Amino acid sequence: MKKVFTLVISCLVFALAAGPVSAAYVYTGLLTEDLIMSEPLARGQMDFSGGIQYFTASEISSIIASGPGTDPKWEPLGDVDVTTLTQMVIPLVFAYGITDDIAVRVTAPYVSYNQAFEESSGMEDVIGSGIGDLRIEGLYRIIREDENMPSITGNLGIKFATGTYDKDFISVAFDEPWIGTGANDVILSAIVAKQLGPVVGKVLLGYVLTDAVFYDGPSSTTVVISPAERTVYSVACIYPMDSQLEFGGEIWGMAGGKDTFTISGYSMTIPDSEISAIFLSPYVAFKPMEELEIRGRIEVPLSQQPTYSLSDGMQNGIKGTNISVGGTWSM
Repeated sequence: MKKVFTLVISCLVFALAAGPVSAAYVYTGLLTEDLIMSEPLARGQMDFSGGIQYFTASEISSIIASGPGTDPKWEPLGDVDVTTLTQMVIPLVFAYGITDDIAVRVTAPYVSYNQAFEESSGMEDVIGSGIGDLRIEGLYRIIREDENMPSITGNLGIKFATGTYDKDFISVAFDEPWIGTGANDVILSAIVAKQLGPVVGKVLLGYVLTDAVFYDGPSSTTVVISPAERTVYSVACIYPMDSQLEFGGEIWGMAGGKDTFTISGYSMTIPDSEISAIFLSPYVAFKPMEELEIRGRIEVPLSQQPTYSLSDGMQNGIKGTNISVGGTWSM
């Protein structure tokens, strides 16, 4: 059994290191991009949202490029024979206000991924697209804002593993990229908001519980990857210039412990798989009419620890810039 365990660990190192990062996620601002719904709608109001989020990577974690045991650091894509690594997500979002304090929202993302290698590497380019993991949220405003009290809102979100991922552990990295993470997530969040003069401030604190991901291992064994739970947090500042133009931004991040690898009852923690990242997300929003809002933003990492975490399809193992443009139509 120890030999089998060592074999599978070796497959984990070489398969995931040589292959693509998942296309399952493009990280976006929790509040500025509304990744986590923070405000309820009016009773009976319906919002339809769409847009394009485009991520281009500039560096990749050396641990993903070479496997655990290497010195954790960021390496330029060219140093690991990658010429480009881009991801595009088109989130299609529907939200509905059940009451003035309760709302629900569904997000179905279309995901496209492109990773190109140097010809000398002998690797084939990896291109894939499809519908990613479906998200459903329920929002409840517990306390309404007044002159003395901020508003307090709770959000319960569930991400379902509806996007495709490769269950064959041996060849997992050499086929088309994952469009899903293979794991169901539960996201519990609390949002506090208060207007201070013309400026609106928001603070979010959330906890992400991630389900295990199951693979078909060698000799009819089952390989289980259990990503660590994560804490997410955000501080946002919103400044409306007038009824049509709004500027804002947030500093947000996440932190999590080590992932666990299990096969046939044997378990180990995956080295260097902790998550620690902080991002800056400035944005501008324009309302040409009452029913329509157009928003653009850019996101850059302020601090991002190189990691071998398998959470969210190893999205944490790449560093780059994310630009998004989108709009919301209210009815």
